[in-house]
Amino acid sequence: MSAYVLRECSACHGQGMLLLMECPHCRAVLAVCEECGGIWSDLARIAVELDARPDGAFPKCCECSKIIQPKSYANLQRIERAFPGLSPRLI
Repeated sequence: MSAYVLRECSACHGQGMLLLMECPHCRAVLAVCEECGGIWSDLARIAVELDARPDGAFPKCCECSKIIQPKSYANLQRIERAFPGLSPRLI
């Protein structure tokens, strides 16, 4: 399955990419580092703040605190609705 990515992770110094995922419980679109597991909820902020620290750690959603399953990737429609103007890349 394909995933959208935002950029390299600042928490692990670019070792991983920030995958865009959707929490199945609260429907939040989140960025999750594939390497260190850092999780961010404000994608607009981390798109410009390259040194932003994570809001939490995978697999716990930082919005509702419930568990997110691996590969719960957000689709482009959900990403655009949650964060208009964001330009993720498909991998």
